[in-house]
Amino acid sequence: MAHAHVYGDDVNTDVIYPGRHLEIYDPKEMAKHAMEDIDKEFVARVRPGDIVIAGRNFGCGSSREQAAICLKHAGVVAIVADSFARIYFRNSINLGMPAVEADGANKAFATGDEVQLDMAAGVLRNLTKGTQVTFRPVPPFLMRILEDGGLVPHLKARLGGGQQPQPPQQQQQQPQPQQEQPAQQPQLPQQQQAQPAPPPQQTQQPPQSQLSPRSQQSPQSQQSHQSQLPPPQQ
Repeated sequence: MAHAHVYGDDVNTDVIYPGRHLEIYDPKEMAKHAMEDIDKEFVARVRPGDIVIAGRNFGCGSSREQAAICLKHAGVVAIVADSFARIYFRNSINLGMPAVEADGANKAFATGDEVQLDMAAGVLRNLTKGTQVTFRPVPPFLMRILEDGGLVPHLKARLGGGQQPQPPQQQQQQPQPQQEQPAQQPQLPQQQQAQPAPPPQQTQQPPQSQLSPRSQQSPQSQQSHQSQLPPPQQ
């Protein structure tokens, strides 16, 4: 059965996981120092499945991820608080540990009370006192991360072991090539269009009626006419 570990407001990351232990990288070793500077009995008292309950602004201070790692590996399965420092809230979700906002939860529970957390119903029950508090449901996209065990396992599940996700079917279709249009002859400007050459002009002959009678005679007739003239007088 899960038990509550109850704290007040503004529990900061320096007391959740003191900075003097930042050189430790093994999560199991980190768990030995969880809540060391606010509750020295916590490590000896905590059991797998327990829940931390606190007031406002839980996880304020530095953004160290170890403050969430140490609680998870100590056996804590969820943190319920009036509100969270935003970086701590996301660090907790990314590690697969629910961070639930429930107003006044730390006033409705005492350390050692038996608790039951119903994520689907949005209810935290105090089985020792027979009371309960409700909380805002966790958004579906965060629930999927929690169900997969954290952000990294969630991404591995989505990407299929590291493979790139396939785009939707409609994005795989290649655009159809456009049919080539026949090349159009460039249109010359109006003033540059070639005009057909005019037909050669024929030299107009004067009408026969306009010729003088003399000009109409042939050269032979003209000579004959000249021979009939009387000789010039001496």
